[in-house]
Amino acid sequence: MSVENYAQIKIGSNLIINIIVAETSFTLSDFSLVKINEGVFCQPAMYYKESDGGFYDDDKFTTINGKLVNA
Repeated sequence: MSVENYAQIKIGSNLIINIIVAETSFTLSDFSLVKINEGVFCQPAMYYKESDGGFYDDDKFTTINGKLVNA
């Protein structure tokens, strides 16, 4: 099985609470696991925007790693 990095997000939220390394088949009750692709910046306390798959510093999705992005 393959092992990947995942953002751990409570179901119903978009706040990343943890980053885990797990096999692709791993599940965790009450949480979504979103794969973090290689080279993508993501850390706990960031926000996941499902519509574009991005990880943002703020809940308004305006910055990534301190840099302003098109919102």
